Amino acid sequence: MDNDKKSCICLDDLKNKEGCAIVTILDDSNFTMEFGRAFSHTATHMLEDFEWLSCKQEKGILSNSKKRLFYVSLDPEKDRMDQVKLKKLCDYLKTENIYYRFGETQELQCDWISYAMAKCTNPLTPKEMGYKLPVNNFGNVDAFRAFPDGWHETTLTVTQIKKIKAPHYKACVDFDEMRYRVKPIIVNIIPDDFSDREKKYLDELKEKAEKKMEKINSIELTPKIIASSLYSINKEAKRKRDIQQDCIGRAYYGFDEEYPAMHYQMHKAKDEKFELYDLKDDALHLAIDLWNLQPVGYHEFPDANRDMYSLEGYDFHINENMSDHCLGKITEEIGAERKRGIPPKKAVLLLKRFLKENKNRKEKRK
Repeated sequence: MDNDKKSCICLDDLKNKEGCAIVTILDDSNFTMEFGRAFSHTATHMLEDFEWLSCKQEKGILSNSKKRLFYVSLDPEKDRMDQVKLKKLCDYLKTENIYYRFGETQELQCDWISYAMAKCTNPLTPKEMGYKLPVNNFGNVDAFRAFPDGWHETTLTVTQIKKIKAPHYKACVDFDEMRYRVKPIIVNIIPDDFSDREKKYLDELKEKAEKKMEKINSIELTPKIIASSLYSINKEAKRKRDIQQDCIGRAYYGFDEEYPAMHYQMHKAKDEKFELYDLKDDALHLAIDLWNLQPVGYHEFPDANRDMYSLEGYDFHINENMSDHCLGKITEEIGAERKRGIPPKKAVLLLKRFLKENKNRKEKRK
């Protein structure tokens, strides 16, 4: 009892004290937190790091002015995830200058963190404590038979996973046997505890995509729009070509630790490059048929002669040669620098719509 009396302090002794914080315990699962001026930086970033906190501008007990009071609702004795949240909050604060009281009493107890940690009696698994998984030499989780317990594959990218503030790992699920090397098949996995955030984010992405498609479908597909879209994806394909070539050098002539990442980027850029070129060729052939375009001439490339067509001030080459008029030789690769215009992603959607809407018309003309 003597130790308990020594640990108590009167509220009036903390008035206008900047280097402390007060926790007011309302009931078994709810409490408020008020920070002194010295904790202003910590309090500013708390809402970013702990989304489950709520905040109100109210008059505090440490000063007469209004300030932000944080409201917390956690029941660590019944909810294991609340126990995880409370532990993370205590680790974030890491100070002994946090006093606590029960209700509106003037008597304060010292060291709220020790009091809060005592509420976390249920033992937590490693996953619940820090979401840690064993990884191999490449930093990936081996998941050939099944994903680790409590984890699942997600379609979100690493950037999107960071937006929902979820922990993640890259898991190796299989190997793709290529001609000279074996390529690992890697997927992103996140804890099941974040499934609700994942679903909410995917629903938001779906809603944005639907609104975007409404705008795309409202654009009239004139020759100028199609020409600008063709130019945009043509330059984007050349940019992917440059990325592929840069990754080849770094993958095969760089450091060994760079190989996995560069090898992946190289094949990704290569696949995207061919997809863009295929889309460009299909849309350009359709434009030639619909608008009865004729080749201006052809250029001699190192590997073949290619006809050039002009559409609304843009020039495009096609992988065939029917013209007899030679426009000259092109011995160097055409640059990837792109003028301002339709963004590549928007251009892809416009050209796919162009192909879809004119598919039946083209088949009838055949």
